Amino acid sequence: MINRGEAADIDNFVLNKIATSTTNKVEFAEITKDNFVRSINQLKKQAKANKFELEEAIIFISPDVATAIVESKVETVNLNLETVSPDITRVLNKYSVVEANIDDYGYQMIALLPTAFS
Repeated sequence: MINRGEAADIDNFVLNKIATSTTNKVEFAEITKDNFVRSINQLKKQAKANKFELEEAIIFISPDVATAIVESKVETVNLNLETVSPDITRVLNKYSVVEANIDDYGYQMIALLPTAFS
């Protein structure tokens, strides 16, 4: 069993690997409550260009994007899964998002297919 400090170190390591290995970057203006849905649609187009559906992905979002989602008042549902430590939020009844400090790596959103975790 690992302690919380070790878990945080592992989380930071994995997040760093995800962020530094990301290809096919989509440039966004600052995501706000007014353009959040437009940004999701832009990310959805990029996902299709890369032969996957955004609905299948886990989307890591920065704390600022999480705030924009709340302020935009789009439909959200929090999913509390016993076997998963991060809070997963379903946005627009389609997309699974997890808040993470990806802004430390220069990102606002990163879409990652679940198979990338295997």
